[in-house]
Amino acid sequence: MALHPSAESHGPPDLQEPGFRIADYVSTIDNGANEVERFRMIVCDLPRRFHAASRPIQERSLMDPPRLTGTKWDALLAAMAEHLAILHDHEIPVWCDEPERFLRIPWVPLGELLPGICASAYIDTPASFVRHGALVEPSSLDYRGGEHEYGCLVQG
Repeated sequence: MALHPSAESHGPPDLQEPGFRIADYVSTIDNGANEVERFRMIVCDLPRRFHAASRPIQERSLMDPPRLTGTKWDALLAAMAEHLAILHDHEIPVWCDEPERFLRIPWVPLGELLPGICASAYIDTPASFVRHGALVEPSSLDYRGGEHEYGCLVQG
């Protein structure tokens, strides 16, 4: 399967590619430059591309289980897939229920870098994320389902 040209440099898989799968985001977990890059790809880029896709591409992208990485990011990817399936009225993928895709101790991605997000993540995180134990600060899941401009992180 051909990936988006930027995929070789940790960029997103090409959602319009007929073979696109959420499973392709495992390469971001394996090769992401850092925690922020992994987070942005899974929480911002993946939903934006998913929302823009046709229903058949969405359904296909949910089918194949992503390879497990043995990291907390497995829970976040499963939570995001479940969340997107619910938002778009698809069946929740069976692989989202695999025990390895749940965290026993809740985790707030980027919580170490941005401690202020932890409180709102515990209060307002959507159910799919709570269920998997990967708590995402709600403003990361805005009405657009991700940022329109991938890669525009402003660091201060």
